[in-house]
Amino acid sequence: MSTLRRAILAAIENDGPMASGLPALGLSAVARLYETAMVRRALWYAADRRRSRRLPCRVVSIGNITVGGTGKTPMTLRLAGEFADAGIPTVIVSRGYRGKAEAEGGVVSDGETLFMDAATAGDEPFMMAETLMAAQRRVPVVVGRDRYAAGMTAVRRFGAKILLLDDAFQHLRLARDLDLLLLDARAPFGNGRVLPRGPLREPLSALKRADAVILTRCDPGVSPAAREIERGVLGCPLFRTVHRPFVRKIVRYSAPVPDEPGPVRPEAIDRRPAVFAFSGIARNETFIFTAQSLGFQVTGQAGFPDHYAYTPSDLTDLSAAAVSSGAGGIVTTEKDYARMDRGFTWPLDLFVIGIEMDFGAENPAFRRFVRSRLGIPESPPVNPSAPA
Repeated sequence: MSTLRRAILAAIENDGPMASGLPALGLSAVARLYETAMVRRALWYAADRRRSRRLPCRVVSIGNITVGGTGKTPMTLRLAGEFADAGIPTVIVSRGYRGKAEAEGGVVSDGETLFMDAATAGDEPFMMAETLMAAQRRVPVVVGRDRYAAGMTAVRRFGAKILLLDDAFQHLRLARDLDLLLLDARAPFGNGRVLPRGPLREPLSALKRADAVILTRCDPGVSPAAREIERGVLGCPLFRTVHRPFVRKIVRYSAPVPDEPGPVRPEAIDRRPAVFAFSGIARNETFIFTAQSLGFQVTGQAGFPDHYAYTPSDLTDLSAAAVSSGAGGIVTTEKDYARMDRGFTWPLDLFVIGIEMDFGAENPAFRRFVRSRLGIPESPPVNPSAPA
């Protein structure tokens, strides 16, 4: 990594002596311009609500205020599963970031058939479509930079009654009935500065748009900022969750196992081998802890940029590195797995790790809140085996 890049990252993270000097000053100047633009943009939309186009269905936005992962995709999947189990026609709409279909839009899945690969749909929409199909939840997934046009496709083609907007807190062009804002309890606002001086996509004044805040990764020892949020400084309902990792699937080096509608059964993992871990997500370092929390000993690791498109050569190099490390298996994330050639032959078992959002004791309260805001009557799920 170049000295300039290290200096810029240090300035963003506000970490150590490199977080000062010319890089920090330059980023701060750009950040002030960006913050002013974002504030004016929000005020322009707030001044006339007709500037946000409304769809003929209920719209739920799942988003965050910082760059990086806070659990938006697992949260979207959770809501999609709950609405589907309740028999409510639900469609997920995503921008399809970095996918070939992002500009023109299109249908990733009708809930039963995949029409795009990850390179076309974008890794996260593809992964969500694949996951929901494996769980036999008929939830279509539509992508497009123009969320209104994508939403109309969802309504006209699939009769959507509820639209789930993945990563849309900043997409003010589309009106929503419920704005769920996710914050990482470990560092809800980073250094408190906006891009590019910090991780905030918008200044903290944007928090008032949230209808509810969901604190994710609420493990013991939350930050002081998270405690302030818990004391109700936002003036809206707050719910706490933890990330529950699980083995989504095992791709055997001899033959892959079929998709299952949930976590791989514990008895299917006869042992927890030492593993080589790799990922291309916003915070690669967190994946190491995730693998260890599942009982895997990590003997080696490799990190790639977020949304990295793996080539066959990359997979060959990773395989060689895993074998050289003395590992008995390989672990990666389900988001990374979506970006790989499924026909690749691994030299060791590949464990694909997923994340579930666990509200714990707050699950009934969260469910009542969502249903109340969307006008959904309380009723038992259509699927009697679905979790409460």
